[in-house]
Amino acid sequence: MIRQNFPAQSMTKLRSEQALTERFFTERWLCLVLSCLCISCLTASSALAQISPSATEAQLKISNRSWADLIAMLPMYRGKVVVIDLWSTSCDPCLKEYPGILALQKKYPQEIVCVSMNCDYIGVKTKPVEYYRPRVVEFLQSQNSNIVHLMCNEPADELFEKLKLDSIPAVYVFDQQGQQVKRFDGQYTREGSNASATQSPGKPAADSEEDEEESKFSYIEDVAPFVEKLLKK
Repeated sequence: MIRQNFPAQSMTKLRSEQALTERFFTERWLCLVLSCLCISCLTASSALAQISPSATEAQLKISNRSWADLIAMLPMYRGKVVVIDLWSTSCDPCLKEYPGILALQKKYPQEIVCVSMNCDYIGVKTKPVEYYRPRVVEFLQSQNSNIVHLMCNEPADELFEKLKLDSIPAVYVFDQQGQQVKRFDGQYTREGSNASATQSPGKPAADSEEDEEESKFSYIEDVAPFVEKLLKK
């Protein structure tokens, strides 16, 4: 029998090279597996993001309701003051005053219930209530709005005629027994205001575009003080 003897140094070198080769392929395999896992996770996350609404949007819970539906909800809030804000995304004074209702709810979380009723829907058949939902959601998200959210399913003009309302923003206040006790709107005149004294005969109070783009009331100066007095009764 012929035996071939390899030097000890060569055998050691061979084993070392084999170990390095095995380590190389093991590391490549691990990298490949990790890459596949990462790609799968990213794909799943992307797909989930496409089919699921954001957490903020999911928490908004905007319901479509009529004014009659809203009034029918008032007994649910008996014992609390209810403040209803009628507004639209196309109404700059509405958007400007909207943070006021959020501040009011934050200040009195147990004593009052604030309701946001959007009036974007105008009754066009090709533009149902849901057509306006994205822009409403976008605005409410930007305000971190966390009150009761409704979208009016009656055309705005019909609602305003029913309520004998000339313009928005408009805020309705109901007492703890569910009775309407105040309405703030375009006809509102602040106590002690000298607007009528400075008004020219035969001219409306708002005779410029700047005046028309300003609400006749504000949450800070009018709504909040009235609600606070109501809570003290």
